[in-house]
This record gives sequence, C-alpha cells and structure tokens, in this order.
Amino acid sequence: MTVLELQKLLNNQEPITLLDVREPYEWEIATIPGTTHQIPLKWVQDRASEIDTSTPCVVYCRSGKRSQLAIELLQEKGLLHLVNLEGGILAWSEHIDPSMDTY
Repeated sequence: MTVLELQKLLNNQEPITLLDVREPYEWEIATIPGTTHQIPLKWVQDRASEIDTSTPCVVYCRSGKRSQLAIELLQEKGLLHLVNLEGGILAWSEHIDPSMDTY
C-alpha cells in the first residue's frame, strides 16, 4: 500500500489497524497519526494476539523492510489481512508530511 492510499483511508476514517514495528526511540522521532499499535519487530510474534486483523492491518517501519518481515512473522502465527506500507515513515514524510522529522 502506498502512503497516498493510507492517507485516503485515514481521511475517510476507514476501519484499519495501523501497526508500527520500529523501536521505541524511533517512535519518539516520528509517528504516523492514527497509529493504533507500536510493537517492535523483535516482539511482534510474542505480542501477535494484541493485533486486531478483523480489519486491514497496515504495518510500517522506517523504509518498509522490517514491516515486510513483521508481516511474514505474523502470517506464520496465522494472522491475515496484513499490508506493508511501501517506503514506511520515510515515504510518509516525503509525500504526506514534509514537516515530520526523519532519521
């Protein structure tokens, strides 16, 4: 999913889960508004039960690599309706909110 597609879902208040799999120090720098869960990649399998996938779950990280790995790990746990945010928070900052801090 692109950041433009995500922005449209958020603007339309579509029911989605927005999962950030970055580390806590990264959350302090920047977070996409509407994020419902923050679970670092290293804990994502152990905390899979916390994630609501009855609606689409958009997973993001800094660039999209960790979020893709998180999706694969969560799929191993049987979770469905998982979508990777292409380009992660870097793409969000570039295309949606240029005022957002990046790192």
